[in-house]
Amino acid sequence: MTDWFRIPCVDDASTLAFESRLARSRRPANRSQYLRIQALELADIGKHEKSIAMLKRAADIDPNTLELCLILEQRAECEKALGHTEAAIEYFRKSIERVREKPNIKGRATLHFPLWIAENEMRPYFAEALEILDEFWNPHPIFPLEEFRQHACKAILFAGIGRINEAKTEAFLAMSAAQKTESKARYHRSTGLITDSDLPLVNRMKNLSASKQSLPSWISALFKGKK
Repeated sequence: MTDWFRIPCVDDASTLAFESRLARSRRPANRSQYLRIQALELADIGKHEKSIAMLKRAADIDPNTLELCLILEQRAECEKALGHTEAAIEYFRKSIERVREKPNIKGRATLHFPLWIAENEMRPYFAEALEILDEFWNPHPIFPLEEFRQHACKAILFAGIGRINEAKTEAFLAMSAAQKTESKARYHRSTGLITDSDLPLVNRMKNLSASKQSLPSWISALFKGKK
């Protein structure tokens, strides 16, 4: 059975049911969380403006919530989906700043923001994206998808600023991660693997790593070992 706060408010009946149950919740932290999750459900079906309205309420109800970085991150994703680039950048930055202040809950903005910058060739922000990526780099990711996206993001950013050798190294590491068929999660081995939506990025890494010229010696040795 679906939780009441996960049923999208798409009409008067569903909105009334949600608001009625929300009003019964006494703790501001709980109400804020229910609104944030409802916003996520709305965004998943393309209702980004309604999602933003829910996120504003979530932040207003409990401004000090531990989930504030998630609220800000979701706001950034909605603004991005609506084509509001400057607003998306603003809220990604706010979410990341909140992670710095309260690192208990990190969300995904620390990777999604740099990756968005990289994939869309937003060169004025490449230096900032690299700094964020380095600051929050996960040296031991559990899921191959995170490992792949980290290295792919850095590969594009390095290539964009002319650090070609380093870009090729990162592209090779990204491709290595993309080929993994299991995660390190003990009971969720098939979770966090490459998906169809990542294939364009996989192909981009394949092309970037295809040229073996100027590759670091340790990677060139790996190529030779596969012949």
